[in-house]
Amino acid sequence: MLFIFGLIGPCIGNAQVYRCPDVNGRPMYSNVSCDPQRPIGMNPSNFSGGGAGGASVISLMDSLRAEKDPDKRRQLTQSIRLNVATYKAKATAEAIAKAEKKAGVTDLEEQLKASLEADRASPSWPQYRSDSNITISIRQQLAIARQQVGKLSENFLASDTDYARVMARFAGIEN
Repeated sequence: MLFIFGLIGPCIGNAQVYRCPDVNGRPMYSNVSCDPQRPIGMNPSNFSGGGAGGASVISLMDSLRAEKDPDKRRQLTQSIRLNVATYKAKATAEAIAKAEKKAGVTDLEEQLKASLEADRASPSWPQYRSDSNITISIRQQLAIARQQVGKLSENFLASDTDYARVMARFAGIEN
């Protein structure tokens, strides 16, 4: 581990992790500097979504409780909003991708592409210029699969305890 001016490592990408004392003096890890001489950064690129990202956002929210300076609290609150929005967008995108895979959307899209190419390669294409029965069937299956994606992604987000914890903690800050 790397120790430089309160900065601990390892650092992932541009992310920095700081060891700061909490209200009771116990060490707390945060991506926000606890050094009063250093400005609080609001760079959302330091955030990475997923499991580790949720912990990082929560530690950022925890550091808000310990901050007494109103200007720093305002900056920290702004940083938390940006990080939560980034976390929520990434978690939603991951849930949608997982739902599309479960519903078979990507496989059906590939089948549709191959079927369209086969239709256009058919000798009767110039005369009829329409989908074959197979292509029509694949289009219908794809439409049904895409309808399922919304509900599946909602279910994936609802069952993600890390996501629920971040959103509940953030709702407590916003109120």
